[in-house]
Amino acid sequence: VLSKIATPVLLIQSGQDKNVSVDLAIAKAKQISKNQPNVTFKVYEQLDHSFEAADGTSQVDAVIKGIQHWLALYL
Repeated sequence: VLSKIATPVLLIQSGQDKNVSVDLAIAKAKQISKNQPNVTFKVYEQLDHSFEAADGTSQVDAVIKGIQHWLALYL
């Protein structure tokens, strides 16, 4: 489906996710984005599924800032 979309797409994965296989998500994202210049893949290595750091502090604001920065490139 993404091969037919020209609109910019941002895929986000947390590196410490226990709900989603990180390795599988990274492999699939690399496969999808390989021939799709409109697809950006970002891994937040130190965050879990809820975008929390190992000490339990929420990093949602940092993720949102990253999304805003990415959006600014296309708006």
